Amino acid sequence: MSVIDNQTSVKSSLGCGLFGCAGGLLLGLGGGGLLLVLAALIIAASSPVPTPVVVATSDLRLTVRENFLNKFIQTPTEDQTRVDILPGHQFRLTVDTTVSMLGISMPLQLTGLFELQLNNQAVEIHLLETKISDATLPPELTNSLNDTLPDINQELNKAVKDMAAILGAPLTFVDLGSDETSFWLEAREAP
Repeated sequence: MSVIDNQTSVKSSLGCGLFGCAGGLLLGLGGGGLLLVLAALIIAASSPVPTPVVVATSDLRLTVRENFLNKFIQTPTEDQTRVDILPGHQFRLTVDTTVSMLGISMPLQLTGLFELQLNNQAVEIHLLETKISDATLPPELTNSLNDTLPDINQELNKAVKDMAAILGAPLTFVDLGSDETSFWLEAREAP
């Protein structure tokens, strides 16, 4: 065999090898992509069709502002009480009072952080944290203060039901929210 035949045979086998590798690579990528598309189509075809989310719209929005609450909760005693509405359905209730110990009157500030929640068709107030002056009470004491909240929640929901009775239409609550100065409760007429 001659040197020229050897060189041609080496060149052609290198060319065929490179062409074969490139072709195999392209065929593998194309085939893998095709299999991926087919798998996605099979999964999409066998999955249930998602139901569209129906956003409940409101017919009525009751808004309570911070300054109204502050006027409403003032008691005839000497204690100064303030409500500070916070975003995220929360509010802070602060009571400035004095405590007499051993004949000495000491100023004391009680602060409670509360959250307003919509639980099915009831509005509920939950106590999150309690402070006396700047000291945070342990969770055990905070939980013991929760005992009065069911009565408050009952009165709150009675007032909301009375409002629905005045309107003469049953209401379904759809949203509850707050910003820095107000709470709102949205409802629509029940079907």
